[in-house]
Amino acid sequence: MQNYFDSRKFSNRETIRRHPWLHSEDNPDEKYVDFKENPDAIPEVLKRCDEWATYVGVQRWYELIRWLNSSDSRLESNDSRFYGPHENDQKEEWPKELVCTGGVMFFFRNLDLNISPQTALWAKAISLGHSMIPQPSDNIGWLVGASSRYLQATRPDFRWGCISISLFSTFYSEAQGQEQHKLGHEVAYEYWAWGDTEEETMLNHEIVVTTMFECLRSLSDEVKAVSG
Repeated sequence: MQNYFDSRKFSNRETIRRHPWLHSEDNPDEKYVDFKENPDAIPEVLKRCDEWATYVGVQRWYELIRWLNSSDSRLESNDSRFYGPHENDQKEEWPKELVCTGGVMFFFRNLDLNISPQTALWAKAISLGHSMIPQPSDNIGWLVGASSRYLQATRPDFRWGCISISLFSTFYSEAQGQEQHKLGHEVAYEYWAWGDTEEETMLNHEIVVTTMFECLRSLSDEVKAVSG
């Protein structure tokens, strides 16, 4: 499937996310829920999906989030989004009337694997009011590169879906060590699925979600093969 690394988002982001986060800055009513401990809360938390819940692709989306946070996965998510079919404003490049959009953010279940090798220097720069673009860990770099390879190899001829890969700076408060050794990154997939009708758009959305699910399973299996 078509995919690309969005380096602009990575280099232009100065805000540092927190994991676990408390509530959304845009909407205080949106609060962090640990799906590892509360998998049954997924449909309730992802309320934006309700209108489209009869579609297989939305049920597959629930399944992806549930699995990603299950004991079978070596990865974990802390944020996800879905927006049902709406007007496509990129018709010149993607000549369809409607588009579905969404995304998921994820990281290694072993939090230490997400920490930047420049975490101490990064923390010092922050304390001095300076900005910097920190180097991601080799593990996070592997997640980005392997994601691109798996996505590209899966349904390479499918035209009506695309996935961007980007990084978010993140403070992992539950990682081991002192506070200055807890800065790292998490990976974000943002996706688009296009169609001329609601049904076609949601069918293509199902294909995109299935592709992401297969990719994430492959990533987790590789981690499992190395770490057990």
